[in-house]
Amino acid sequence: MFTHLHLHTEFSLLDGLARIPELMDRAKEMGQEAIGLTDHGVMYGAVQFYKEAKNRGIKPIIGIEAYVAQGSRHSKEAGDKQPYHMTLLAKNDEGYRNLLTLATKAHLEGYYYKPRMDKELLEAHHGGIIALSGCATSEVSRHLLDNRFEEAVKAARYYKDLFGDFYIELQEHGITEHEPLSAGLYKLAQETGLPVVATNDVHYVKHEDGTTQDVLLCIGTNSTVQEQNRFKMAGEFGCYYLKSEAEMRALFPEIPDAIDNTWRIAEMCDVNIEFGKMRIPTAELPAGVSADEHLARLCREG
Repeated sequence: MFTHLHLHTEFSLLDGLARIPELMDRAKEMGQEAIGLTDHGVMYGAVQFYKEAKNRGIKPIIGIEAYVAQGSRHSKEAGDKQPYHMTLLAKNDEGYRNLLTLATKAHLEGYYYKPRMDKELLEAHHGGIIALSGCATSEVSRHLLDNRFEEAVKAARYYKDLFGDFYIELQEHGITEHEPLSAGLYKLAQETGLPVVATNDVHYVKHEDGTTQDVLLCIGTNSTVQEQNRFKMAGEFGCYYLKSEAEMRALFPEIPDAIDNTWRIAEMCDVNIEFGKMRIPTAELPAGVSADEHLARLCREG
């Protein structure tokens, strides 16, 4: 069964429109048995997403659409404003913890317009994570769009070696300029032997929600609907909704594996979030000092 693995909720602030309960109701209505969460750079919605999915008998797949710095996450020069996008999914509890760590460090150490992680962080916290190459703004895709095929292959092989479970992500949103990209991604997958997976960049629940999401983008970019040169979602208007399996198969009629692999990934993912327990870390204390004494001293020191 097709499973959505690239999806934004309202927690992709001023970008995603989908509210989680309505999203789950629609997924249940269409008979979808699993669904993924990949908000932009954050995991604010993970717990609500997990609970709402479980309550409807749907398997939740927790992930993030990561912002990956082109160089170091510590660099904050003008050229660092365009990080790569990458889809990361938690395969197990270790992967979920690593995503939390990556998201936290991206905010505390790598924030520059966006919360950015980098390859150093990914190499330290990659365990239990399934990676998809990402949308048109990913590292692999940008190399292809710039006619740097060998660089794209090199990047894809790097991520394959790092994560083990790495897929070339295919999207089809009716964007004319991206037609060569789709062909390039499929060619890369064939030459490297990497598996492909189809995603829809979901930002709202139903097709007719597209006009409302367009207004949301205007709020986020301080523009008006009437402006001609403002930022818009590229491609066919209204195509970024929660599509059915039939709709997704119709987009990739010659690549059935791209659809089937979504379910193979869903089957691999098994995150169990346990509630009702305190998870406060143990504080590191100086030798011979009690916790109360150490806290009191820190308070006196301000």
